[in-house]
Amino acid sequence: MDERTTLENGLLDTGLGGSLGSDFDDDFAPFIYEPDPTLPDNRCLDRELSWLAINQRVLELAEDPLLPVLERANFLAIFA
Repeated sequence: MDERTTLENGLLDTGLGGSLGSDFDDDFAPFIYEPDPTLPDNRCLDRELSWLAINQRVLELAEDPLLPVLERANFLAIFA
């Protein structure tokens, strides 16, 4: 590369009139994840039980004789 395409600090010149410098680094600093202390520790333990409860409710809707047949078929397809 020649000096027209490389800036003094070693960054590639894009030709767009700007350069990537400390402002860019400050805006995109690494995000450090800190868990929310208000959430309970056991919030993910019953995920499988939640899925079973949802599937049970959907199956109950598929078996509901008050719903139209196509609605019931839709719920049955979701359950399957």
